[in-house]
Amino acid sequence: MGKITSKSIKLFPRIGSPINYIPNDIESGGTVFDNVESLYSAFDDLVVNNPRWIKRESDIGLDESGDYTMRHYTVCNQYASICSDRAGDNTNQWNDNLYQRRRILINLSVHSNEKYATLAGFLMIKEIIESNDDWAMFIKCNTVLDIVPCCNPYGLDNNSAYNVNGVNLNRGYDEG
Repeated sequence: MGKITSKSIKLFPRIGSPINYIPNDIESGGTVFDNVESLYSAFDDLVVNNPRWIKRESDIGLDESGDYTMRHYTVCNQYASICSDRAGDNTNQWNDNLYQRRRILINLSVHSNEKYATLAGFLMIKEIIESNDDWAMFIKCNTVLDIVPCCNPYGLDNNSAYNVNGVNLNRGYDEG
């Protein structure tokens, strides 16, 4: 872990560690994810660089517009027998039902015009994946984080809190 700088404290005072993914123009109002492809590309980079900890799963399907794919990733130990013999029988076989790893669903970009929230969610996931600190290892070895990077891809590409049907998914998800 690097040294905490005044820039990292100013931008992200609650994270507590420097974040190396911050773009140069963020202080002038720039954002990391101006469209759904840039967000998915960042997650795909995490998969390529950290295959032990994150995996791209089958796509969920298309959003309401029918134009955008909704992706799904999982963060957990993808090679579970490396953590330990969870089954307790020296077989090194992992069984989620036996061990009962908890699943946590993380949805990003519901209000897709709130770009700093999407950035903060991505940075949190990146920090968990890349950290070897005890707290991060505990999360990766004992839980499954199901991540939907963008619940409103139409909104992200069109800078809107609303989906193609004019529905605010955070308030009227069942109307979608």
